[in-house]
Amino acid sequence: MSKINARNLVNSEQFVREPVDKEVNNILNSSRTKIILTGGKGVGKSTVLCSLENRGLGCKEQTIYDSPDPAIVLAKEPNDIFDGRVFDYLSELRFTNNILFYIKKNYPIVFQKHFETDMESVHYLLQKLYEQVNNLRFDDTTIECSYGIKELSFDVLSRFRKIMGIDKLNIAIDKFDIINGSSKYIQKTYEKFFDMFDRVIITSDDPSLDNERLLDKGYNLISISYGKDKDVLREIISRRESLWEDSKTCEGLFLTDLFLDRLIELNGNIDLSIEVIRYLNSFLVFYGNNYNIENELEKVIEEKKESSKTLKRIISKPTLYL
Repeated sequence: MSKINARNLVNSEQFVREPVDKEVNNILNSSRTKIILTGGKGVGKSTVLCSLENRGLGCKEQTIYDSPDPAIVLAKEPNDIFDGRVFDYLSELRFTNNILFYIKKNYPIVFQKHFETDMESVHYLLQKLYEQVNNLRFDDTTIECSYGIKELSFDVLSRFRKIMGIDKLNIAIDKFDIINGSSKYIQKTYEKFFDMFDRVIITSDDPSLDNERLLDKGYNLISISYGKDKDVLREIISRRESLWEDSKTCEGLFLTDLFLDRLIELNGNIDLSIEVIRYLNSFLVFYGNNYNIENELEKVIEEKKESSKTLKRIISKPTLYL
């Protein structure tokens, strides 16, 4: 696969640290406590968030990475069947579960000693909720909601801060603007969690962000663009070993200044740049010296641009409601 999960990437030899560290430092040194990462799809925002989480492990300032489900679960917005009370309950359980997952993954001894019962309880409540939702097809009953927003998560976070001796605890929420199908209600619900953290970092691909309004609300907007740096892009490509597994002789052809200059025209979209290389490389391996990359490069780049535009038209547009 050409695309690597951000969590896996930052823990691999294919991770190019310098440009990501620079963005992480910008976030941690920001005078504002609410930050939105922008720059478009495929530019490395998720990688920055996962690296930010890694940076804090074992330190006095830590960051919990969260990537909520973009799929619509109950409904996009509250309705007569699933009202705001049910939406809040599901959000609280899922959010708390992610916090507990962070603790379990990174601090297993602490988790087993202090938080294992919490996760068992959350999983039980989630299963019970899903069963109630499924039973609505057969019984006209009211869904039982045991907790509201922050009634579980606040306690878990407070105990975790105290046990670990943490001075600052941040939350990094990836793809915030497509949670539950770009639900306005869910985004506003998640916003209620923000005051439990010292710093909030989210990512957004909404093309119509009102920068001035967000700045007035206290947000700092940081555009991720290291994919437009030729030296950075060359290093990223050279480390993607999966690109060269079919033919080691192809690598140098894709790292020339001319080739990289053309890839930079993809607006820093690293994922799309790697797609172009993978596509061209497959033909080069098959046809050998009879395949002229320079002649095909322009056509392939335009094809990938059009494919990306088509995909944007098909999927729902991300919308940020903060």
